[in-house]
Amino acid sequence: LMCAHGDVARAQALLTDMLQGSCADRVRLRSFSPLIAAAADRADAPLAASTCEQMRAAGLAPGDAEFIMLARLHARRAD
Repeated sequence: LMCAHGDVARAQALLTDMLQGSCADRVRLRSFSPLIAAAADRADAPLAASTCEQMRAAGLAPGDAEFIMLARLHARRAD
């Protein structure tokens, strides 16, 4: 919800806190998807890359939706 309202930095900080805190075992793919979507909407490759790195560090792999968002990001950057 934070990403949808433009507060990407706060959403990213919250996710980092979750990963480093007692909620780390509850983080799921859907925890990362809004940040990847925000990165795609803004053509922000560094945000997408850091989010994907956090996802991998948490032992998760992107699903179909995340790959589509990443493809959309790269298509926007090519314009």
